[in-house]
Amino acid sequence: MPGGRQRGRRADLSQHFLRNQGLVRTLIRQSELRPTDLVVEIGAGTGVLTAALAAFTREVHAIEVDPYLVA
Repeated sequence: MPGGRQRGRRADLSQHFLRNQGLVRTLIRQSELRPTDLVVEIGAGTGVLTAALAAFTREVHAIEVDPYLVA
């Protein structure tokens, strides 16, 4: 989380934070992304999936409504 601070998830925003790198790799592989793809991620959270998406695609637009998580 920003600045290394920890905070619980907000139930009112239906937050679930992805931390499992194995799952991230599986999601990327199963998505069949191409280097020319533009990806829109809704609910980017802490950016774990966002960073992985950016490594495999041309562009990622990450949308996050929680001001605590927005950098």
